[in-house]
Formats: sequence, C-alpha cells, structure tokens
Amino acid sequence: MSRDGAPPPAWSGSIAERVAKFPATRYQGSKRSLLPWIWACVQHLRPRSTCEPFSGTGAVSYLFKAAGCSVHANDHLECNAVAARAVVVNSDVTVSDAVAAGLMDDEDHGETFRVMRRYYEGVYYTDEENAWLDRVVERIHERLVGAQRDLALFALFQAALIKRPYNLFHRANLYMRLADVSRGFGNKRAWDAPFSVHMARFLEQANGAVFDNGRQHKATTLDYRELRSDADLLYIDPPYLNGRGQGIDYLDFYHVLEGITRYRAWPDGIDMRFRHRPYRDHRARSLTTEPDVRQALDHLVAAHPHAAIVVSYRSDGRPSVDELVALLRRHGREDVRVHQNRTRFALSRAAASEVLLVAPG
Repeated sequence: MSRDGAPPPAWSGSIAERVAKFPATRYQGSKRSLLPWIWACVQHLRPRSTCEPFSGTGAVSYLFKAAGCSVHANDHLECNAVAARAVVVNSDVTVSDAVAAGLMDDEDHGETFRVMRRYYEGVYYTDEENAWLDRVVERIHERLVGAQRDLALFALFQAALIKRPYNLFHRANLYMRLADVSRGFGNKRAWDAPFSVHMARFLEQANGAVFDNGRQHKATTLDYRELRSDADLLYIDPPYLNGRGQGIDYLDFYHVLEGITRYRAWPDGIDMRFRHRPYRDHRARSLTTEPDVRQALDHLVAAHPHAAIVVSYRSDGRPSVDELVALLRRHGREDVRVHQNRTRFALSRAAASEVLLVAPG
C-alpha cells in the first residue's frame, strides 16, 4: 500500500476521464459500468500494485492502471489476455488508419486458411461475413505483431460480438438474425451493419484507450494455482455460480474469440459433435462447480497473505456471501467490509446485488 500519507485519488478528474475511454465491451459479467462504485469501495486501500487472477474483459485492471497502479492481469482465456495486453499493458502503440484499411480491403491477397468458411457455414454469420472474417483474421496474424496485433484482435472481438444475438456463441442461432419477424430483443441495425463499419469504430475506441501511466504491467494466462504475486491488492472476480450451483463456462460462451486468437491451431480444437462447434482448449480449466470456486478462493487468499483481498461476487451466488466472509476470516482477515450495489444483470431475471468484499492486508 502507499505509505506516503497522501490521500487516495478520488473519482474525478484524470481517473474518471481516463476510465471513460475504456471500450464499451459486450462481455457477460463485465464490470465496466461498476468501475466508479468499485473505486469508491477500495480507494482507501491506496494500492500501488494490483493483481487480478480472473481479469476477464480487463475493465477492472484498466481502472487500477488509471489510478496509477502497476497491474498484473491474468485469465485462462488467451482472448482475454489479448484484451489486457491491448489496453492495459500497452502504453503507446496504436493502429493507424492506413494499416486498418489494409486489413479490411476486399481484395483477395491469397488468404487460404478459411476456418469460418470450412467449419461454421450457417452457424453464426452469413457466408459473406465468414469470408470477411477469415480474410481479416489471417491478415492480422500475418501482418501485425505485438500490441498492434492485440489492438486489432480486440476491436475484431467487439465487432464479432455486436453481430451476435445475446453477444454469445453458445448456440448455433444465425436464424435469429435472419428471420423476418417482429422482434422484442436484440439490435437488428447492429446485426445488419457490415463488419468493417463495426471494426473501424471499435479500433478507434481501442486506440483512444491507450495511455502510459509510467508503470510496468503484464498479462498472463496462468492457472490460478500457478499465480504468484507480491501486489498490494488482489482483486478476485471468480466465475459466477447461481443459487442452484450452476456455473458459467466462459470458453463455451466465447470460443470463437478464443479460436480467432489461436487461428492456426483453431481447427484442431473444434468439437464437431455439437451444432455450435465449440473450441476445446484442454489446457484451460473452467471453474464451473461450487467446490472449484471454493478451492480457488481458498488457494488465492492463502497464497497472498500480505495483500489486501477484494472479492467480487453476486448476492445470490454460491458460495454465499456469508460463506465467503467466513473463508476470509479463516485466513486471519477479521476486518471484512461487505458492499452491495443493486444491479440489473443481463440475461438474468433474478433480483440480485453486485457484492464487493474488502479485506485490508
């Protein structure tokens, strides 16, 4: 923690202005809209370095970067590591309009690795859209390196999501976009807009999110059991389990983004037994049961005895909030503050609150 006695930066001025530039992600569970509340709950800890074992979209890591911290973002999905490298680790690299135009031109430059056309015909996008995706993904991997590649992929992720019902890849439901019916959900205008229009806009947003806070950052894809950090603050946002103990497999939700990230290896992992043809990365271990989540939390708290611990969860989740408080106290964290924020969760009808448990180091 900061020892200089200076007050923590408030949610105003540079922090608020900088966080407002974080791209409007469409991932389930993103904390982007909650960042002012999260900072209000943790700013008294005055962290100088933070580690996020399940960084997801990178929104919270970006918040801590905006607050002047050194940040370590970790997630078992490579596509999430791409997002963190693009706008958290990256301090000065952007993608020019000329480079972007070259990626998205309609000419055939001999791109031949046609994953979308070969394996996903009629599953998520139209034939024309699949051809566009194959061209652009192959060009990104062939022409760009480092932060430029990450920025371009990050923008492409957003474009791919906005053209999907529910912003997910858990069902083979292209028909929902194409059916000529009265609609009570979704955004047909966004679905019908060309990929190139979306990607250009999202790339502009990603470029605008790049900044240097004068500190060093990193993004990793470690299993939580391999994670070691000497950060001041550990922000733990584990996968959510509902009141019935049912978890979310984020790889199943976002497998196309993971495949785009691992483009050349993608065909080897496609599971053709299912209509939505998920990508199976056997190196990734999802936390989809209550014992998994308990074990992960117990391990992470025990492995970081000197860090402040912040646990993000839902009031209707399992383990329960009381059980999480008890877990922290078993590790000597007697001073546990529980904050709640009434939130409407996408794709959920349950009345629930976002919960933040804060335990100083």
